[in-house]
Amino acid sequence: MKKSLIAFFILLFADEVSGQQPDGSHLTYSVFLIGDAGEYKSARDDVLKLAAEQVRIAGEKSTIIFLGDNIYQKGLPPEGDPDRKYLEGKLTPQLDVIINSPGSGYIIPGNHDWYKSKEKGLAAIKEQGKFARDFTGDSEVFLPKDGCPGPIDVKLTEDIILVVIDSQWPLHKYNKPGIGSNCRYQTLEEMQKGIDDIIKENQTKKLIVAAHHPIYTYGNHAGIFSFKTHVFPLTDPFGALFIPLPIVGSIYPIYRKVIGNDQDITGKLNRAVMNPIRKSLETHPMAIHVSGHEHALEHIVSNNVNYIVSGSGSKTEYVRKKKLAKYARSENGFSRINFYTSGEAWVEFWVVDKVKPKGYLDYEAILFQSQN
Repeated sequence: MKKSLIAFFILLFADEVSGQQPDGSHLTYSVFLIGDAGEYKSARDDVLKLAAEQVRIAGEKSTIIFLGDNIYQKGLPPEGDPDRKYLEGKLTPQLDVIINSPGSGYIIPGNHDWYKSKEKGLAAIKEQGKFARDFTGDSEVFLPKDGCPGPIDVKLTEDIILVVIDSQWPLHKYNKPGIGSNCRYQTLEEMQKGIDDIIKENQTKKLIVAAHHPIYTYGNHAGIFSFKTHVFPLTDPFGALFIPLPIVGSIYPIYRKVIGNDQDITGKLNRAVMNPIRKSLETHPMAIHVSGHEHALEHIVSNNVNYIVSGSGSKTEYVRKKKLAKYARSENGFSRINFYTSGEAWVEFWVVDKVKPKGYLDYEAILFQSQN
């Protein structure tokens, strides 16, 4: 009996290690995910170049999604603003990837696109949406529209459903479309119920829920910071200012980990927004939640739901592989989800760095097999 059990676990482990993606000829659809690409960086250009090439090869059966924070630091100002052209230039390389894609492409909002969560947020979101639509000639490229929260469901294929939400909308404390607006969903409760309804209606479909904010992460937005930050806290705001403040330096990370702000997964409002969505996702057998916000690459699995964080399109920050994380990397890059005729879905994480600016595959894993 003991020998049988040992043999079983050896085989199980061997299958996990030796598992490979199906042959490319069996690929049915690919979804590319790039978050937080809204800053002028040479690494950003390398990420976009690599993604654009893969999208071109993937062809019509593909979608690329930019996961928010498309323009740092405060989104797009109105025409006539002296910084308008400079800030348009942060967005247009992303839009160019979409325009040149044989498949479809979408941009969703992040907190920085909402004027860094400040008072002019709604105006900035409307400006960015209008510019993206005019630039691409696609009325559906920027979702949800006009500051509405969503959810918006998009049928990518007969069995792959994309659900887009504006996760900054419920966190935004200033003017935003609400009760009496033209938005289909006008309160947080309506938004959450809308997501739950879509999930219930698509139990036999493969589901991708796309937002800017993550539900799980092991980076700064979970209060996880590097040893350097704890000991030399002034290096974050002031660069190379290495003044050791070991006790004082831990106060801010501890606050972010225990209490957090609205942009952190530990924040009270953030949890009120995300927890019902998480519970809805856990009722679906083939759910994938994708996000940016954390400037890192992560694959996390909780209660059979796959959480993909792909927020290092132009910036990187500290992240740690711990607890539920299967993968965590603080490098510029993007993720790709591949769907196959077998019903399998796989995730890939592609990284670009100074040694290999043309990029390389750093991690791949099966997400699920079809339940049909």
